[in-house]
Amino acid sequence: MATKERFWILPLDENWNPVIWGYDEDDNIVRPISVDDFWYIKTSKIWWNLVDSDILNTAWGVIKSSFDYSIFHSMWTYDVNGTIWKIIEDWVEVKAKDSTRVSSINWTLEILSWPTNWNYTLIQSFRSPRYQPNRWHLYSTSIFAPTYDLNWAHREYWIWFVVDWVVYNWTSLLILNWVPYFKIVSWWNIIYNEDVSLDFINKWIDISRLNDDWLLYDNQFQWRWVWDFFYYIEQKLIKIWITPPTWYVTLENPQLPAFFLCKNITAWQNVILRAWCVDITSEWGRSWALTDASFSNNDLVTISWSVWLPIKSLAIFRVNTLFKWKINTRNLRLLRLTASAYTKACKVWFAITRDQTAISIWNWVWQPVNDYSCMDVIDMSAISPAIPPTTTVDFTKTNISYKASIPAEATWEAKEPNEDLDFYLSWWDYVIIFARQIKAWTDAQADATIEFGEEI
Repeated sequence: MATKERFWILPLDENWNPVIWGYDEDDNIVRPISVDDFWYIKTSKIWWNLVDSDILNTAWGVIKSSFDYSIFHSMWTYDVNGTIWKIIEDWVEVKAKDSTRVSSINWTLEILSWPTNWNYTLIQSFRSPRYQPNRWHLYSTSIFAPTYDLNWAHREYWIWFVVDWVVYNWTSLLILNWVPYFKIVSWWNIIYNEDVSLDFINKWIDISRLNDDWLLYDNQFQWRWVWDFFYYIEQKLIKIWITPPTWYVTLENPQLPAFFLCKNITAWQNVILRAWCVDITSEWGRSWALTDASFSNNDLVTISWSVWLPIKSLAIFRVNTLFKWKINTRNLRLLRLTASAYTKACKVWFAITRDQTAISIWNWVWQPVNDYSCMDVIDMSAISPAIPPTTTVDFTKTNISYKASIPAEATWEAKEPNEDLDFYLSWWDYVIIFARQIKAWTDAQADATIEFGEEI
């Protein structure tokens, strides 16, 4: 009776020795292809990142396919877009067009900090990409630091950084005083901070290349109460940090913006940081679902007549910096505005600003849009509150986004122009809905319904 023999299919080196393709979790050699006793070809998973990931298969053993979805990405080919990026210089937010430290140079982002002790420049995305549960996330960027070797020059790159005049949460690649670190901070507590110079050397990566060459920086991570981080430089796995079990999450907020930071710490020269692009991708991801954050006026708003045809606010919204006593990083989208004009034709529009000095309000009370929304509203209706609030707006400090005329006794509707429009509201944003009568001699009345979508 013939017997079956098990044999291996594997490559050989120049000395006819088997080539080892990988190791399993117990450091056993893994050769990825073999044949079993029934002559079926078997494949073995190579232990490539030391994590036995159960997201590769379902509970029934069905292999999942990977379909990467970019949640956020940006380039700076022509300029630094002020609708995508906010700039903070020495803890003061400035408009991108007015910044003297952040610009597009030779199709790349360039960030400067002047040769002054603690001079601080930060570029941070308005978008706070929401971590998507049960999915690996990938962060990728390219960095170039021609002044990398300055003593006490401080640069950080990566995502999840929140500023409310103080720093709360972030994780980053930090290069400080020529030394690279991987760092994680949660609610001011340093969870992880390690000098990875030796890891660079072991992978034949010379950090001095930052003087005249780009380095690619990538990170793969997953969040299930704790974080598993895989740090890559030049597409080489430099460091693995698997969070030990604790009673608190490794990073308390899973929805934070991308950032690039350049800070001078007694380095008496300009500190320079450049970046080519940035991307945050979710494996098996999709656009995050939105919840309702909508509002309607309680009553009609009277637009008093005068020869000046005054402008009247129907409602004023703000995205709070704090929500439920925590730093708020939720993003919102303005989905639809529906307005009605009564007795007289009106012109209705909305303006957006981040400048609190643009709005002056009297007799006002902020109210939450609903119990679960991070957005507040002031209803300018006559009966809410009993003494109507009044307001003045400096339109030179706002961005007027849309205008439309409504005939008397008619309703007008404006929707989000395109769902692919990459425009999100974030903390410190104000949205003001206005109405103005078109013809004089009598008072007009109007109301509005404004619908926002909010990521949670």
